[in-house]
Amino acid sequence: MPWDDFRERYVAALMEEERAEMLQQQDQVPDWFLTSEVRKKDAPETLDGQVEALVAQKKQRLAIARSAGPLEPLIPGSLPCGEALYESVYRRVPGCSPMAEPSCGRWLVDEVASLEEVAAMRSTMQEAFAGLYHSGPLTSLALGEAFPAGATQELMQRARHAVSEALGGPKLFFSGAMLTRFQIPQVEGDMQRNSSGDEFAPHVDKANVASYDWSALLYFSTAGEDFQGGELIFLDAEAQRMLKPVRGRLAFFSSGLENLHRIGPMTWGTRLALAVWFTCSERHGSAVHAAD
Repeated sequence: MPWDDFRERYVAALMEEERAEMLQQQDQVPDWFLTSEVRKKDAPETLDGQVEALVAQKKQRLAIARSAGPLEPLIPGSLPCGEALYESVYRRVPGCSPMAEPSCGRWLVDEVASLEEVAAMRSTMQEAFAGLYHSGPLTSLALGEAFPAGATQELMQRARHAVSEALGGPKLFFSGAMLTRFQIPQVEGDMQRNSSGDEFAPHVDKANVASYDWSALLYFSTAGEDFQGGELIFLDAEAQRMLKPVRGRLAFFSSGLENLHRIGPMTWGTRLALAVWFTCSERHGSAVHAAD
């Protein structure tokens, strides 16, 4: 049998196997998992990449099904890396990619943005979100290849330097960036495109984008003051580790299976943040403003 035919049949068989597994496990997985679709942002175009994507998504779903336990405060620090993803289509970079060195983990850096910068970003973001479509409680603005000049780019660069410094100085390249607003009550009307609220569903960043090595969130809102709920929650097998956003705080973490996470449901208010993803591969970095 030709290799390409074998791979195509393998993909079809794997997809059918995953569907059968999900039907068999319906009594063992949470309702929100069965009704929420984890969407890929940039599905690989090659057959090898598509196979890797299927495998990554399957590992993500298994991690979600295994996650449980009580809510506990997050204790920042290192932790063992999860099972590798996309090894055949994305090579890890020694000294930068999450592996034995540097280790995987979750860390915090406070006061990355000043109160004045936070106030300016809050105003800028609310203006930028006016007229954009909403997905349930989420309104987002992807910054794309041509990252903006001015305060937003300055904060992105500051976040990149903070993450690199905390990891011992590896060279990081931007792989994606997005301004986000979660708002309860959510905005309705003609601009609402998804009222189901599945934007709170758990996910693994690298399972959705192969080039994501490190993930970072810079907050412009404080839990308990600007909104209620909306914590960053890491879903470990033994417990759910909870971090409350604080204005000016940078939370960053390795993007692999060890950091399955979600945003806790909100009851009121507005949660503003800048999400930035970094790659250790210059080839996979954004063409504009990738690095100094």
